[in-house]
Amino acid sequence: MADPKGFRPQVGDSFDNWAPDGGKGTLLEWNWVREQMYSARNYWVLTSPKTGPPHPTPVWGLFIDDVLYFCTTTSSLKAKHIARTGEATIHLESGDMVVILKGEANTEADPELVEKLGKKFLHKYKVEVVDQFPDQVMISFRTHKAIAWQAFPESEFMRTMTSFDLT
Repeated sequence: MADPKGFRPQVGDSFDNWAPDGGKGTLLEWNWVREQMYSARNYWVLTSPKTGPPHPTPVWGLFIDDVLYFCTTTSSLKAKHIARTGEATIHLESGDMVVILKGEANTEADPELVEKLGKKFLHKYKVEVVDQFPDQVMISFRTHKAIAWQAFPESEFMRTMTSFDLT
């Protein structure tokens, strides 16, 4: 699949009037998003039940071929929410190099894939994270929509704000 093309999000007239150059600037490339996700150490996973408040939690993860993988236990709120809705939002820690992904989350059942990912987690974090708990599962997250921007220097945030549609 070809990399998705970025486009300027519609954020309203007041934003366009306030933004330098009327919000025009350089769109980010999907490779920029990919690099931020690949090099991140921590990822924030935001899930939500059908009713009630959203549930944000930081996780360790691997971004491979545009899929984020992370472990959790089936008893965790994020796993319960994902089992119910099949959805999640992922974002990085930085408010200066922003990546927010919305998409589909699923439990991975292939033991060979989980074993390979376990070795990659060990390489990245120097800690065994797979099969540490009896009810542990590997979650895969695939992006449907994304928004990203650079916010440093501050003038860049409105010039680089880019949306992506991967559906």
